[in-house]
Amino acid sequence: MNGIKIKKCKWLKKISNPTQQSHLLSKLQLWLFNYFIIPIKQAFFYVTDSSNYRNRVFYYRKSLWQKIFYKAFKAFKEKSSLKLIPESEVKLLLKYEKSLGIAHLRFLPKTSSCRPIVNMGKNLLFPGITKKIPINKQLLNLLNVLSPDKLKNSDNLGSTVFGTDDVYLKLKHFIQQRKDNQDNRELYFVKTDISNCYDTIKPEKLHDIIKDILQQNPDEYITRRYFTVMSVGGKLRGTINRDSRSLMDYNPDFFSFIKDKIQDGDLRDLLLVDKVISEHDSTDNLLELLRALLYNNIIKVGRLYYKQELGISQGSVLSTLLCNYYYGRMEGESMTVLQDELMMRMVDDFIFISPYKHRAVEFLTNMWSGNVEYNCSVNAEKIVTNFTCQLENRDIQHHINQEFAWCGYIINTSTLNISVDYDRYIGLAISDTMTFETGQNPGQAMKNKLMLSIRPKCNCLFLDPKVSD
Repeated sequence: MNGIKIKKCKWLKKISNPTQQSHLLSKLQLWLFNYFIIPIKQAFFYVTDSSNYRNRVFYYRKSLWQKIFYKAFKAFKEKSSLKLIPESEVKLLLKYEKSLGIAHLRFLPKTSSCRPIVNMGKNLLFPGITKKIPINKQLLNLLNVLSPDKLKNSDNLGSTVFGTDDVYLKLKHFIQQRKDNQDNRELYFVKTDISNCYDTIKPEKLHDIIKDILQQNPDEYITRRYFTVMSVGGKLRGTINRDSRSLMDYNPDFFSFIKDKIQDGDLRDLLLVDKVISEHDSTDNLLELLRALLYNNIIKVGRLYYKQELGISQGSVLSTLLCNYYYGRMEGESMTVLQDELMMRMVDDFIFISPYKHRAVEFLTNMWSGNVEYNCSVNAEKIVTNFTCQLENRDIQHHINQEFAWCGYIINTSTLNISVDYDRYIGLAISDTMTFETGQNPGQAMKNKLMLSIRPKCNCLFLDPKVSD
């Protein structure tokens, strides 16, 4: 409505009330966009975001997108071993609850390929089946039970780091240890990337790993649901939370539960409301959910139905955690890290730091050789070292300077100072990194988003003088 002069609209002159004039004009604008402009765009273009350009919107002519989709689906079908199944089999799997539901497949365009995204947040309906609970919602209790703070056994996750806080703790310990030992030896860095880490996971192997992890813990769990209400941008926002505990650790008294959470430092500036709803799960029930996800993951493409026989879908709320447990077990069986070395892995991105060149070469050789048991291989194009090296007569990419990039961070190979990798924003317009809200207070919403974007840069990882001088 900005810039539109109501007085210029002759058809509104018969209405004397200015408020009513503005209301009618806004309704016309809404109609034009919702029932005319947007449908025309949807009729001729496939509109999407992308992996490389953040929030920029791309328009593909439908004839071109069909060719891109067919090529991307053919590659995904081969990697994930998708098996075409008839509707009768789909109906039986859903009827007897052997499958959690039907997911929709879409592709996110990248520079030279497409990333498959299986949408499990919305369950597609099937004729004759009334179940409407989204797949991801069915997996929330299992997600809570498998969360690292509930299992209290970090060995299952290997060198996994979940974010900046984990990187800070591991790097701080490594630096402090070197200072305590007055260790000034040169460090050798290796960075590797697992090729198609989600699509190559063996479902049988993953099932055995999670089954083993669950059986190490009590076989009865209770999940408490409660509301948290907080002030965001001057408005109250409520969210539903879940907390899963073993039967022995479960505290039925909500006030005692909240006191424990406050002492752990998890809660502040919140209003909490008990939903008085608790769900009971056994290990067998949780494993049934896992089996349905791994073995009977149904994906709809067009009018056809496929069952995924290899890998796990990235659209699941469990996918990242399952991936970390899978490769964490692989690390425990095939890799060793000495006390004066550091290894970190963020999902599929490894970094290995050692004062011994032969150990760095050994790690690189092992990753290059792959792991047949776990169907793991590395992406040769993404291997980077800070020293010259050859594998099978092939020169490995190495950094000449002391700035070593890994997962959005820049690590100085000499001082171990760490900073944000701003090179990732090269070639991006600032407008592509932002989104805008058209509510009553767009300026306040923009301010809140800017503050949220600054918060990760204020982490101890970048401010602690013991880590970054």
